[in-house]
Amino acid sequence: MEDMDIFAAWVAMNYIKNPKQPPDVPTPYVIVTVLVDQISFTDFVPKAQADIRLSGIVSSVGRSSIETTVWLEQQQHGQWQKITSAIFLMAARNANISGSAPVNKLVAADDEEKLILAEA
Repeated sequence: MEDMDIFAAWVAMNYIKNPKQPPDVPTPYVIVTVLVDQISFTDFVPKAQADIRLSGIVSSVGRSSIETTVWLEQQQHGQWQKITSAIFLMAARNANISGSAPVNKLVAADDEEKLILAEA
């Protein structure tokens, strides 16, 4: 769960990342985990000797919050099988953590993304 939380923060940071910001300048945001919700496990039993894939998306945003959905999968017989998933609510704070930091609105680019936003 800790790895999923760190990955959820990474997904959120990539969402708010400014592509024009020089790489040597620290980000003006700090991402904190507010809560973890809807943790679900499947019946799939992972194999210890096989790799696990960690994936995630931004599924919703508020004024200063970012909801990310993260899941673990393992390949079996050429098909990725979901092991677990969870929804993480992240908050964007300013660099000195004294207040909230606004985040960009989430705009769906295609029908699949519109469906994800509708479910959030």
